[in-house]
Amino acid sequence: MSRSSGFGLAFLAAFVLLTSHVALGQSAAGTHFGALAGPLFPSGQTSDSYKTGYQISGFVDHHGAKLPLGVRLEFGYSRLGFRSARGVSMATEDTVFGSGNVVLVARSTKLQPFVLAGLGVYRVSVSGEGFDPFAIVHTYPISVTQTKPGWQIGVGFSFPIGNRSKIFFEARYTQILTTESPPLIPSNLGQIPLLLGVSF
Repeated sequence: MSRSSGFGLAFLAAFVLLTSHVALGQSAAGTHFGALAGPLFPSGQTSDSYKTGYQISGFVDHHGAKLPLGVRLEFGYSRLGFRSARGVSMATEDTVFGSGNVVLVARSTKLQPFVLAGLGVYRVSVSGEGFDPFAIVHTYPISVTQTKPGWQIGVGFSFPIGNRSKIFFEARYTQILTTESPPLIPSNLGQIPLLLGVSF
């Protein structure tokens, strides 16, 4: 998924929400705590070295009673599985992150669509084992760590299951502004998490 297509997805979703009739359901207002988990897919050059992994996170959000806007603070962890890379026999890519997002919600029906966009700080750590292509029996440890800013956009929908609780599904595009460290960290590391969540 390219950067331009990611922005296009966000603008389209925002247009749909802004042109819909917004009814301010009280179940979405206030401060909520929640958790998210789901598969994580590499995007672009990231898929050259990695395959599907997972992402988990916890968050706190706040939605106003008179506006369809909210904010979300999120802290999480993700891991991508190793596919292949020249001169590397095994590796893991682990990311710890914190992000802040603005959330725009349409509350006209029980099934409430939303879009989100925000910025974050991501600590990307890669560790593994490399080998000399000319002497495969000679192996050595690999370790690379970068702490970089990044951004994300996403769309989803939620469904209230009580006065304050709800379940939701969302898909995002995340781009971490990494510096290229071949072959394991590409420039601008892209990821697409598909997440199932609950808040209360």
